[in-house]
Amino acid sequence: MSRIIKWAIVLIFCSFALVNLNDPDGFIWVPVYVTVAFLPLASIEKVSVRLLKFCSLFLFIVGALVALGLLNSIMPWQADDRMGNM
Repeated sequence: MSRIIKWAIVLIFCSFALVNLNDPDGFIWVPVYVTVAFLPLASIEKVSVRLLKFCSLFLFIVGALVALGLLNSIMPWQADDRMGNM
């Protein structure tokens, strides 16, 4: 990938993380977006293999917890039903 595409990916995912800062479940998604945002920089800068393995393990664990529904108990519940009947 060219450097322009890599930096575009970094900017897009950093902006996704910024948008999720005020989200009720932002504590889950902000670290995920930030981790994904900085992975394209691994080939631009010298990043250790250990750090890349840690990031991959972190993303896998968070994804597994979300997929299994284990994080549902700590996520805030929406009090009203604004999206109903759409």
